[in-house]
Amino acid sequence: KYDPDLNPLTHIKLPQPGFRYKTGTREETSKKTDGLVKLGPFEPIAKEKPIFGFIFPEKYREDARNLFTALRDGTGYFRGLTNWFRVPFANDQIVHISGFDVPESATPEQASRLYQNALEQWIPAQKVLPDLFFVIHDKTEAYEEVTPYYTCKALLLSKGVMTQNVTVSLLRNRQQFEWSAANIALAAFAKL
Repeated sequence: KYDPDLNPLTHIKLPQPGFRYKTGTREETSKKTDGLVKLGPFEPIAKEKPIFGFIFPEKYREDARNLFTALRDGTGYFRGLTNWFRVPFANDQIVHISGFDVPESATPEQASRLYQNALEQWIPAQKVLPDLFFVIHDKTEAYEEVTPYYTCKALLLSKGVMTQNVTVSLLRNRQQFEWSAANIALAAFAKL
């Protein structure tokens, strides 16, 4: 039981954190998104015009299109990769791997093999690989060791390509996706 005479609590009020933007600027703001839009990120990505890949089964083509549109134009309070992070994101920077499908009855291991086969058939024909791949897949349980995302991540990392996981259930939950799009973009920006 708490007794104020025996266990006095002391506290201090921490100052509101400030955010610093674009190299060389000294302006700090308390609203990170305002500073990002106005000034740009503290440090830009290394590559001027990155290439982005999307891998998805054919049945998720519309979901992939919705992710692309949200990253390009924004959704909810997020205003797009270019507006917030100064990362170009246009049709001519996009490649996709589709044309395969994953049956509804497929286990995560079976789905993983289908994603892996699609990547292994696509990669040898490429002169330059994307800088980052968005892997669009069904949600899997945390205990699953073999999943489409882990399989794609391992294969692509072995080629020096970063990946970003996006589940179909998130993309289809409009309200949740509107809040998550900024986090997906931030993770992609940080990986680039």
